[in-house]
Amino acid sequence: MHGDPNRIDTPPQSGPREALDPRSAWQEAAACRSEDPDLFFPVSGEGLGAAQTLRAKAVCARCPVVSACGDAAMAVGEAHGVWGGMDERDRRRRMRAGTNGMSDRPGLAPAVTRAARQDVRAAAFRLPGASRWLDGIGEAARSGPLVAEVWAFDVRGRRILLVEHAWRGLVPPGGKVEAGETPRRAAARELFEETGLSAVLLHKPAMAFVRRFRPDSAATTLGLSYAAVVDPARRLRCEPNQPAAWFDLDEPWPSCHPGDRDRMRCYLTSLLQSR
Repeated sequence: MHGDPNRIDTPPQSGPREALDPRSAWQEAAACRSEDPDLFFPVSGEGLGAAQTLRAKAVCARCPVVSACGDAAMAVGEAHGVWGGMDERDRRRRMRAGTNGMSDRPGLAPAVTRAARQDVRAAAFRLPGASRWLDGIGEAARSGPLVAEVWAFDVRGRRILLVEHAWRGLVPPGGKVEAGETPRRAAARELFEETGLSAVLLHKPAMAFVRRFRPDSAATTLGLSYAAVVDPARRLRCEPNQPAAWFDLDEPWPSCHPGDRDRMRCYLTSLLQSR
């Protein structure tokens, strides 16, 4: 018998526990076993959908197998829903950050390498190892991803915009440079994605640095910091579980790189003196 031709059938949604391989023993311990599967598939990322996402993540927060769930979702490229405490945007960010178990960094495109090298040379602060990282010399041969961030100052030069990272503390908006993307363009994109603000980055890069962002990894990451001047009255649109706010440059803030605050202040001083 044929059904109603005007009817559109949609496959039933299943919760994280039900959609993955049923042979995975960890799923039997999942906190979502007793929850409505629809909770984990918000219809949008705003309004009621955002509130639903937070409720789903609250279930994940008390789940004893949250890491296994998140790793499984990343492994199969799950595109929808909340899995392992991550929504779609969280998984994209994790993928860009290179924490999905794949190799840390493929070879950079020549145009990207040239742009990065030019900005390393022009940076106001160059921490040791930046040029060696681009050349793949020594420890840099085990390099991680190329990253970019934005030092967004207020128009009076007294505050800076920071986002709250889960384990790095308060840091400038930033993230991984995607394939074919220059560091400068990646920095502007990350500023918009993490705060909802668009800005013209200043011509002179602020800092070039090489760091290990993960204590359990030998991979080193090259980062480029750019600067922008932003009106603090503009409304922020932050990512879930990663709030952004303005902080006084004269007051210390919790960060895994506390020395950056002095570099930010020195950069800002030179910027104001050049006007």
